[in-house]
Amino acid sequence: PHVAERRVTDRVKQLARDFINRSGRPGGTASFYKDNVRIVRAALEAEVERHPDDFTLLFMLGQAYALEGELFESPEALQQSLAALEQADAISPHRQAVKFQLAKTLLLGGQPEKAVEVTRAVVAEDPTLQESHWFLGLALSAAGDRAGAADEMLQSLDLGRRAAWSSTPK
Repeated sequence: PHVAERRVTDRVKQLARDFINRSGRPGGTASFYKDNVRIVRAALEAEVERHPDDFTLLFMLGQAYALEGELFESPEALQQSLAALEQADAISPHRQAVKFQLAKTLLLGGQPEKAVEVTRAVVAEDPTLQESHWFLGLALSAAGDRAGAADEMLQSLDLGRRAAWSSTPK
């Protein structure tokens, strides 16, 4: 029974990962995602009920709720996204992907100042990471701080150039 249950969990994770990853790419239709996001979310909820400490399930559940909140303009789904993401963050507090999804969900929910707080903390944790500065720039822009946003985005581009130059064969 444990092997079969694990197989079901793994398949739900695979399905959810594929669905969520494709939702932000061109080619899908909004109606397809609207028709199916609740099905994917329900499958994740059932697995989280069985495995409440599974980081991946909680993170993907947070992503599914965020997508549902975005597609249906549902503040309730966005709040549920934040709750699931905070649980995932408690399990693995140093994963940037969780913080970035938290910030995105906060922005979708009209809370840019909180998104700035979350992304500032990520930058403070490791200021050498390009992506952190980019997300902080997006959050600052949404919060109305255009100058701060420009500074962070330029910092992100500079870090990206440095990384590209340091990895260029000589």
